[in-house]
Amino acid sequence: MSCGKLVANLNVIICLLDDPSWREKAKKVKTLKEMRQVLLDFCRVKGKLTKIDTDTFYAYI
Repeated sequence: MSCGKLVANLNVIICLLDDPSWREKAKKVKTLKEMRQVLLDFCRVKGKLTKIDTDTFYAYI
């Protein structure tokens, strides 16, 4: 899986860290690729994703 790019609104990060279960998932992250996946999963559940091009997503709440 290609890592690609993720452009996340600051509100996404704040909301992720405010949610106890997602904060625990974020604490386990060791690489940038893992963090990107946590953000993508979070936005699929609680936010919105817009695909900008073949490997770039914009995440927002």
